[in-house]
Amino acid sequence: MNDANIWDEFHPVLDTRGNRDEGLPRLGKVGPGGSVTFQALPGMRYPGSSEYGATAVVLDVTETDATANSYVTGYRTGGSRPNSPNLNFTAGETRSATVVVPVDAQGRVSLFNQAGSVDLIASVEGFYQAFGPTTDPLNEPMTAITPVRALDTRSGIGARKAPMGPSSDLSFKVAGVDGIPAGATGVLVNVTAIGSTVNGYLCVWGDESPQPLGPELNFMRGQTTSTLLYLPVTHGHAELFNVHGSVNVTADIEGYSTN
Repeated sequence: MNDANIWDEFHPVLDTRGNRDEGLPRLGKVGPGGSVTFQALPGMRYPGSSEYGATAVVLDVTETDATANSYVTGYRTGGSRPNSPNLNFTAGETRSATVVVPVDAQGRVSLFNQAGSVDLIASVEGFYQAFGPTTDPLNEPMTAITPVRALDTRSGIGARKAPMGPSSDLSFKVAGVDGIPAGATGVLVNVTAIGSTVNGYLCVWGDESPQPLGPELNFMRGQTTSTLLYLPVTHGHAELFNVHGSVNVTADIEGYSTN
């Protein structure tokens, strides 16, 4: 198990444009099929991150000035890169996403860019450590994992192969699949809306909770948009409701809790 330690401020660790105030070097844009590696948890800089052995970091990742439609994926430096994106974007826009990424023994992570060239900015919001000594503030114990795709309506993973239609709901399994314990009490999941026919939104919730009144993921027609959510579960399922139009949805589990 792991403890999640979340700070109340961001700690900048990457800006490929350079940032003298934060002591970050100018690395230049990340090109197509390229990755940038950086120190996410440098030694004793952040309380508790090294003395208890951080296993993953919570990053706020921002892309800007992209030359092509693309996506960014975070992964453990030296490890295998997941197939699922953490941040989708179109040329010329600026977007951000919250990402959980495992760190290597030196506290490093890597960010991969799929197409075109793009500047990337990252700040650390917190970290995961092996369950044991604690620091404040402390969230529920959680295990961070390499992302597992639990749902993809484009290919029929976790549900039938078809976009969600207007005023439709969908239930998919998030516990007891791909190494996630059947007794998981909550999951950290990245939900992505793809190729919507209209501007719309999704309601997303775990089966332990009632359907929320408001949206968890707003999206624009034709765009790809993601959000990271923690969903409490009792019977191992997550629920989706699409209000308007048709949209494909993917869901990638990035961590789970069992307490």
